[in-house]
Amino acid sequence: MLENLSTSAKIVFVLLLSLLSFLVCFLLGLLLVKVLYGTSGLALPAFDASSTSTISAFKVMQVMQTIGLFIIPAIVAAMAFSKTPWIYLKFSSTSSKVLGLAAIATVVMLPAINLMASANELLPLPQWLNGMEENAKRLTEAFLRVDSISALLFNLFMIAVLPAIGEELLFRGLIQKLFTKVSGSNFWGVFIAALVFSAIHFQFKGFLPRLALGMVFGYMLVWSRSIWVPIVAHFTNNAFAVLAYHFVHQGNLPAETETVGSLQQLWPIGIVSLALTALLLFEIKKRGDARSLGVGEEE
Repeated sequence: MLENLSTSAKIVFVLLLSLLSFLVCFLLGLLLVKVLYGTSGLALPAFDASSTSTISAFKVMQVMQTIGLFIIPAIVAAMAFSKTPWIYLKFSSTSSKVLGLAAIATVVMLPAINLMASANELLPLPQWLNGMEENAKRLTEAFLRVDSISALLFNLFMIAVLPAIGEELLFRGLIQKLFTKVSGSNFWGVFIAALVFSAIHFQFKGFLPRLALGMVFGYMLVWSRSIWVPIVAHFTNNAFAVLAYHFVHQGNLPAETETVGSLQQLWPIGIVSLALTALLLFEIKKRGDARSLGVGEEE
């Protein structure tokens, strides 16, 4: 339908579509919260970390916002830009070994992410940004603090499954593709998509590690030529965070588990983690190159 638009016009279209879809799903979310939790008017209840119904209402909004901001715009734009939207988004098959390598690389990278996060936290932020960070931290901890298997599974769906699909479709499947085309460079396409990916979370104490993750996911797509690879990696990263917090909160893991590799907790492991991640990414590239040549494609 819009295949003949210029790349710049497609970028503007994706931006406007994302804003419109987000607004519609936000309003639908408010209506759903009103039906489920009886809030007065189209407004969320005041945030109260001790209120189960309030946290549940915010979780409903989180799900609706993820669908509205990422999943719907990516699919609709792909359908508008191509007669074969799933091919456009690179829903191509890949080997199970590459998917496994992506998951392993993501886990191996966690200490390096902790190292970058601890370095990022040393950077000064204006007071208003510090306030935003504290509010985001309180909300995240309230979301993650659950005591039942059903609530844990919902968290995995909300924090791992939906963002892995939605954010990868939008940032890697669309934005990276469009900026690669407009710049003529894989690097700039990957970097710009990762930059927007990190900035849109509005958590600047984690800006650098999220930028690094975005670039890793981006190159996983470039090298594997399949959106499934960054989706699996993204899911692994988020699911590990959810499970680690849960088991630490339950007392089944030491609190240090979440900070291994940081400047405060065994930082040399973070350096080793970075080197091992590079080796695993090189292996993904090698297998992707071999697959594109039609060799070494065993499952």
